[in-house]
Amino acid sequence: MEQTALTKTSRLGAAALLVFLAALTTYLPPALVNEAPFWDDKAYINNALIFSGRLSPQDVRGPYAEERPPLFWWLLTGLYALNLPVDVSRLISPTVSALGVAALFLLTSIIFRKMLAGLLAALILIVSDYFVLTTSYILTDSMGSVLGFLTILCFSLGLRYGPYMWAAGGLMAASILARDQNLLLLPTIALAMVWVSRASKVLKLLSLAALGAVAFAAVTLRQEVFLQHVSDLLTPMVLEPIYTPFIAVAGIFSATAVYVVAAQKNLISRRPSLEERSFDIMAGAVLCIIILTPFFYDNVRLGDEFQIAGRGILSRPVAHAIMVRGDIERMGLSLPERVSAWVYEGLRWLSPMLFVLAAAGALMALRRGEELAKPAILWAILSVMYVFLFAHLEARFLSQAVPPLAFLASYALTRIIDWRKSIGFIFAAALLLYVSYPPVENLLTPSLDSHTTLTGVNTLVGAVNPSERWLTDYAEYLQSHLKPPSLRLNIFNLASAWTMPAALAYTIYLGLKGRMFR
Repeated sequence: MEQTALTKTSRLGAAALLVFLAALTTYLPPALVNEAPFWDDKAYINNALIFSGRLSPQDVRGPYAEERPPLFWWLLTGLYALNLPVDVSRLISPTVSALGVAALFLLTSIIFRKMLAGLLAALILIVSDYFVLTTSYILTDSMGSVLGFLTILCFSLGLRYGPYMWAAGGLMAASILARDQNLLLLPTIALAMVWVSRASKVLKLLSLAALGAVAFAAVTLRQEVFLQHVSDLLTPMVLEPIYTPFIAVAGIFSATAVYVVAAQKNLISRRPSLEERSFDIMAGAVLCIIILTPFFYDNVRLGDEFQIAGRGILSRPVAHAIMVRGDIERMGLSLPERVSAWVYEGLRWLSPMLFVLAAAGALMALRRGEELAKPAILWAILSVMYVFLFAHLEARFLSQAVPPLAFLASYALTRIIDWRKSIGFIFAAALLLYVSYPPVENLLTPSLDSHTTLTGVNTLVGAVNPSERWLTDYAEYLQSHLKPPSLRLNIFNLASAWTMPAALAYTIYLGLKGRMFR
């Protein structure tokens, strides 16, 4: 029996490694020729150069500002502090995204009890021209989207097996550091807990009413005003002298309890009690708060120094929400016009077929009682709604919706394959063709232009000339201006960001050790 389990783990590990290598092979070529075309990516690079002590602010070319979501440039600061070259910035997004896709393959295979489902979900993310393009940016859109969805999958699995819930805590912290939009994880998980719980209908209705009231307040008050109220409410608690000792004690208690249970080889209960799951949820929440604490304190500092418009522990998300509202107002589009534009852009870049198969997968999962898929269904719906209703009209923001759509579409395809193998594989091939060459012209026929990966390869070999050279020229300029590393970033901020690779590695480890649920 042990030999059989070991063989299955080895096969799963080999498949996960192949998925990672395939994703990295697809993502790297366009990333290696990326020239930082946006404001944010230039700011990330300059922030990291300044806070690693490699560059003086007066020698900076281009923007720099601390208010940007910090995960990327805190990670990059650590790499620059090791005296690595400037263009190592091009490797972060494709590498993290490829690891995330490997983890998604493992968790999808476990949730749907079919390796084929995991492979199809991973393939969609690997070949999608839109997702490859987004991954090539020196930004957190793709990696933050993958981290956010892995949080949902680990939460789902954690409702049965405790260790996944601890992984969810670390992944949630990393995803919030990466993208403000991932604060949406909090209401999604709250709704999911109501949905999957065995509480009475009255209690569920009361819980939904409470969540609905909060959502109504968030929409009515406007996003930035609501976030500022939440920040004003929570900031005094975080600034209380007792906060740090309390969090430290909670963390030590959780770690001790986990160690004791692990020593008893009882980490996984076949029939977990409410007390066990409550502890797992609390342990995950404590871990998330511990990792986010440096972020909270840094936000307070930025607000107090009036570097950004927000105040308190959520000053960065508040400032970002204000900026997004300004961008939306400058566009001059009404809400119906902006939503219709987003719908059109979503269908162009991801293809109508992906949305149809994802909707079919959600319905099939609900009909067949796939309880572990419910949080992912919620995340897909809320992600798409959030982007269409509240996001500035810029294509890369749609990346948040891609992983859950791929997850649900993979389930629909596996069910079709189980029904009629030939028809199912035809559907799968058609979907992969559409996401590889999305129908940007008429929404019906694939646009058989060069794939982003092929364009990257052609640029690398000199067959295509890049349209920009900002990062290449900047790296040449910096050769005469860079200094030896002298870390200026708070060491706790750096440690907070670098918990992300550990959380990803732990998630992959759990996926390799996981069993196909029945």
